[in-house]
Amino acid sequence: MKKFALILLGFMELFVSINAAAQNTSAEDKVAQQLEGTIHTTSHRSSADGVLEACGLEFSEVKRDFSTKRGAPVTMVGSFYLRQFQRSKLVYNLKLGLFDGLGNTLQPVAPANAFISPPHGKAPKKPIRADSDTPGFALYVGAFDDDVLAAFKAVIEKKKLVVGFNRISGQQDVTATIDLTVVETNIVNEKIIRTRSNQPVLDFSSCVSDLLKASK
Repeated sequence: MKKFALILLGFMELFVSINAAAQNTSAEDKVAQQLEGTIHTTSHRSSADGVLEACGLEFSEVKRDFSTKRGAPVTMVGSFYLRQFQRSKLVYNLKLGLFDGLGNTLQPVAPANAFISPPHGKAPKKPIRADSDTPGFALYVGAFDDDVLAAFKAVIEKKKLVVGFNRISGQQDVTATIDLTVVETNIVNEKIIRTRSNQPVLDFSSCVSDLLKASK
């Protein structure tokens, strides 16, 4: 919960800058078009009593929703984790919340369904959905099978991960390719500036290596 509070704080600070840059609807549309893409990525290790339990990548991404919102911007804030299960198996967790529009007082809405996949490949079997401990977010849990392995390889080798969702089961999905090299986004002189680094993926890869050793 605490780490997501920090993510959301940074997210809101960015949107304060957006509101200053966009004084009318046409300007807001222009900013939304420029902002579309990955906003940030960070890696995270999770432990209990000093024992490594999970490795994750946390992200935010602005995407235009042509499925249900007529192209209006939506910010996807979430995380992808690999986690130990019963000390010998791995499962994956996808946590996701949706912020509609570009205001700095928005409340997140949990999607109905969400999934991961490699940029060129199929999504894993439908995960189990649960309410998250973060209001307005949902948690999706699935087994680490061959399809998840393909997504993991895309993260390590291509530094990309596809995340998709819909708002009502059966509706058209909204999908985004997360650029896991984007660590920060700022607005400078009304221009979108993205800072990139390979470090989040390198840290995630190192963490997963340690997690696999611990699970043997």
